[in-house]
Amino acid sequence: MRNWLVVNSQPNRELYASAFLTQWGIESYVPRYLLPQTKCEQPPRSRIFFPGYFFVRDREDIDPISIQYAPGVSKLVRSGAGSFARVSDEVVNRLKRKEAKGFIQMEQVDHPYAVGERVWVEKPTYDVIGRFMRLRDDQRAVVLLSLLGSSREAVVDLRYVKKAA
Repeated sequence: MRNWLVVNSQPNRELYASAFLTQWGIESYVPRYLLPQTKCEQPPRSRIFFPGYFFVRDREDIDPISIQYAPGVSKLVRSGAGSFARVSDEVVNRLKRKEAKGFIQMEQVDHPYAVGERVWVEKPTYDVIGRFMRLRDDQRAVVLLSLLGSSREAVVDLRYVKKAA
């Protein structure tokens, strides 16, 4: 089974580093997804699925150390044992199967919350009432919480958000 190395890129340089490695003849993969369009006249915008990271095909004829000297690459990710972190072909192929036209298809989550609506955030560590502010690109809710006399926004998985009575 062939594996992929995990590369940590310089900030916002995933596509640049990937293109450079491709010119070197090294296969790379940067998973991306499209943001939901907010206005009809705007072209679709994309985001990196794993910001700051991408994959390169592990090859016996290329020393992995040489990859980290490519422009746009910060370093190769290492496992706890100090060896290079590798991802199986199956994991990368699963990501690629979720793509259409070069982008991973994100499931759109329907939510019944209006902006400013009171919601109950029920997590294993705490329960609190807040106000629903918006849904982020990654399908997580931004909730305004009032705690100890100040208000703070918290990003919460939608499964922990319920309508307040």
